[in-house]
Formats: sequence, C-alpha cells, structure tokens
Amino acid sequence: MTMQNALQNIIKTTANELEKFQLILEKSGYSLDEILEFDDGQLYQKWSTIDGHQLTLDILPTQPNQSEQIISEIIDCWLELRAIRNTLETETDSNIPQLEKETSAFQELIENIDSWEKEMQEDSAMYKLMIKGEIDTALLAYYTLDEKTKQAVLQ
Repeated sequence: MTMQNALQNIIKTTANELEKFQLILEKSGYSLDEILEFDDGQLYQKWSTIDGHQLTLDILPTQPNQSEQIISEIIDCWLELRAIRNTLETETDSNIPQLEKETSAFQELIENIDSWEKEMQEDSAMYKLMIKGEIDTALLAYYTLDEKTKQAVLQ
C-alpha cells in the first residue's frame, strides 16, 4: 500500500479580488493552466511555473449585500409582471364573451335625429327643392327605425 501526501498550494479568494491575484501571479512568472468550474458553483484556477511549482486559486462566490438582492428581486418581479400583462393584452380568448355596449331605443332615435339633421344641413338646397315647408327630423328618424325599436320608443 502506497501512501502519497501532496502539499498543494491553495489560495482562497473572492471573485472581487481575483483580478489582483491574477496580476500578481502573472508578474511572478506563473501561467494559467486550467479553469475548473463545477455545477455546484465552485470555481478553481490552476497556475504553474516553468519550474513545476503549482498553485490553485479557490474562487469563492461573492455574496451580494441585502439591498442588491432586494433590488434584483424587485426587477425580476417587475419583468415577470410586464410579461404577464403583455400576454394578457395581446391574447383574446374566444371563450370569453365580449361585452357590447347596448344602446337604448331612445338613444338610437336621438342618434338618428342627429344624423338626419347633419345630412339636411349638408344638403339643404336639395331638401328645399324636394320638400316645401318645415321637415320634422324626429318623424323621419322614427320611420327609419326597425319595428322592435319603434315599439320600445313608444313604450
């Protein structure tokens, strides 16, 4: 049975201080051999010199302060709410009945009277030639309504 003890030079650093260590190692004659990044978030960099000295940087993830976490969560929530609103605004479900504004019979009569008055003002010369005397627009508007609306107006 062979027992092997290997002393490894491991330097633990944070991601914020990583650039400083890299500059120092480059100036000291070290070169970057490999970068190991594992699924659980651990990150290592292996450095070595021409002489064979090896060094490993154990890069610890930086913990953002509490306010940065809150701000990032608020931004994430805002983006999700915007996405939800955009999908609700663009999609119209055919199963949801669309409410149509129903006009009352009296409102229809008033709209017809207004349209007859506008038409008669625009073409007043023609109406004076066709009809002698005063024209009752309310009567004309009433006669252009359908039977169901006429009955509703009379009620």
